[in-house]
Amino acid sequence: MLAVVSVAFSQKNKDIEKPDLPIDEDSQLVTYKEVVNETGTPQELYDRALSWVKKQYKNTNEVLRVQDRDKGLIELRSSVRIYG
Repeated sequence: MLAVVSVAFSQKNKDIEKPDLPIDEDSQLVTYKEVVNETGTPQELYDRALSWVKKQYKNTNEVLRVQDRDKGLIELRSSVRIYG
């Protein structure tokens, strides 16, 4: 039974195609950047963004790299398994 499961798992991985992802030329990491127009003061936008981060991640200390309300800057670094 274990051999059959192992073979099925191996076959499944061979069928997966790697997705076309935006790879940053300098860092060689998958990087998404976008400018989105939203209404609100810089402080309101910062607070809403930080609130979203806190809802999405269990431990924000692991993903937050920069948090500067005065400059309106939030920088995250997170990783997720995309394939394989």
